[in-house]
Amino acid sequence: MEAAVVLPHAQVAEETAGSGTGEGSPRDVVDPRTVAPRDARQLSRQFFQRLTELEEGTHAYQYARNTLIEMNMSLVRFAAGRFRGRGNDMEDIVQTGMIGLIKAIDRFELSREVEFTSFALPYIVGEIKRFFRDTTWPCTCRGDCRSCAWSWPGRARSCPPGWTASPPSPNSPRS
Repeated sequence: MEAAVVLPHAQVAEETAGSGTGEGSPRDVVDPRTVAPRDARQLSRQFFQRLTELEEGTHAYQYARNTLIEMNMSLVRFAAGRFRGRGNDMEDIVQTGMIGLIKAIDRFELSREVEFTSFALPYIVGEIKRFFRDTTWPCTCRGDCRSCAWSWPGRARSCPPGWTASPPSPNSPRS
């Protein structure tokens, strides 16, 4: 088994940049959070190309993946803005959307020739909707029962025996 070696940030950035030179290459990204959304699209393609070439688990792979996450945070904030008036803290909604962004980055394939924003937005919005569904459900019940619960007449007025009529607490176990 190989021992892990910690590399300085600059060295990882150089290795990640690979053969890319010129305008918009991964080498030019100093602070990924300050990249404009239009530029993030072009840079994302280059970083995704780099991810396909790198071995998962290496420092260079992690750097490229983390840079993609930071560059596309504005997409998460955009998607979370649709859910602003629902009574939850905006930071919780953005954090939940980040989970969807990470899932989208891990599942995205350049070979399908789809724009990453088009691919990622349903993942982000879906994760946020799942968050609201899980935290605002009127009954505490098993996850597999939630789908059939919509067919119960008077579901908001009464719950089956043993279930509570209040939303689950954040600390309650989920199935």
